[in-house]
Amino acid sequence: MNPALAFEVDDAQPLPIYVHADPSGIVYDRRTNALFVADAAGGGVLRVAGGRVDRVAMIDGEVDGVVTPTQLASLTRSPDHTLYVTRHDDPSVFQIDPDGRSHALIGLDERWSRNAIAYDRVTHGLYATRHLRDRSGAGYGEVTRIDLATHREETIAVGFLRPTGIAVLGETLVVADRRLCGVYRIELVDGQATYCAALATPIGRPHSVCTFDRDSVIVTAYDDKLKFGTVRRLWLDGNARLIACGAWHPRGVTTDGDRAYVSIRHGRRVMVFPIPKD
Repeated sequence: MNPALAFEVDDAQPLPIYVHADPSGIVYDRRTNALFVADAAGGGVLRVAGGRVDRVAMIDGEVDGVVTPTQLASLTRSPDHTLYVTRHDDPSVFQIDPDGRSHALIGLDERWSRNAIAYDRVTHGLYATRHLRDRSGAGYGEVTRIDLATHREETIAVGFLRPTGIAVLGETLVVADRRLCGVYRIELVDGQATYCAALATPIGRPHSVCTFDRDSVIVTAYDDKLKFGTVRRLWLDGNARLIACGAWHPRGVTTDGDRAYVSIRHGRRVMVFPIPKD
């Protein structure tokens, strides 16, 4: 049992944590044993701990002068408890301070839609995925690094279509691309990509990636034809292991080292799956 989340976990049956929202991005805070969840429908960021679900921040949007809730997407956090969140198909990245105040990072190129973000402890920056779309629906995607001190954004890798997930493993990035139906490994030297290779393809439509340990990640994916979702552990050498599958649409994923916490689209819940031991 996780003492802060205060939910019993049955290893035979996946446990739902009901969040009364449409969960998308999700991140586990090891210091406080809490989950933070981005709401894709209501624009709130929720904290799940001690058997409670509390809203810690609200990101609003504005259309024709009317303020409305916004669709949140990816979520990450830094060691000082600052959260960063993106909006669905939107150029903005928002910073949420520990006291709940939020603001958009200034100076980012608004031509791009930013999807996934992951905090990097070494550079105190964000690795991000972004894409452009033309009228035909075709995409052009990149991986970038955002300096949180200056908000300068630098392109790290190109050649993607719609990258929707990213994880940092030291000098390695793992990127999921929904349009390419694959997961890719990028090796960095002095902050620049020197090598990129497919780890898993095809893999349905991958959505999110989170770091598990120094040589593996957890990936969520959805098969549009079969209406079937999967959660996998994927190693940097290309080996994979199925953690869970079912008739649900997984989005964001995070881990406490023993279990995978998976946001379920339109499910108003986070599913908890035990991760098989090596």
